[in-house]
Amino acid sequence: MTHPSHLEVERIEQWLSAAAAGDHEAFAGVYTGLLPLVWATARRVLHDRAQTDEVAQEVIAELWTLAGRFRPERGNPRAWAASVARRRAIDRVRHQRAQHRVELRAAALMPPPAADSVAERVERVLEYEHLRRVLLSLTPLQREAIRLAFYEDCTYVQVALRLGIPVGTAKSRIRGALIRLRRELEA
Repeated sequence: MTHPSHLEVERIEQWLSAAAAGDHEAFAGVYTGLLPLVWATARRVLHDRAQTDEVAQEVIAELWTLAGRFRPERGNPRAWAASVARRRAIDRVRHQRAQHRVELRAAALMPPPAADSVAERVERVLEYEHLRRVLLSLTPLQREAIRLAFYEDCTYVQVALRLGIPVGTAKSRIRGALIRLRRELEA
């Protein structure tokens, strides 16, 4: 990996400064200047391309909104971006582990099926396992959005507030998850 020149670092600092001042055009500079670094940092922690892509997008958006907090005298903008990316990626891993523990506990608490024919029970178990596999094929963010929307009966706005994301992002996650679920269940 090549080290950025002083001019590249200075250019990123200027884009962040412009972003902090409300210059929406500076986003392109922040994006192109920092996305490769942010993506590579997240990938080292996550090892999953889809999750890495999501975290990288979230981090770039976060850098954009937090641009006013960056202080050049405290350090390099690339180091700042990398630390935000690493922290977000670690948070994602922790969330996944916690989600997995919740799913295991929920499965253990499920009551046994009512007494009926063995064939019906086997069919239900197979359907449940298929649905579980399909749900696990979603990204953790999609799974959480679906859980809130359908199991906790939250609206798009409530999902967005609970996840700390824009409403449009919540809608996109739910819509994408439903499309993927439909495709997988029909297969």
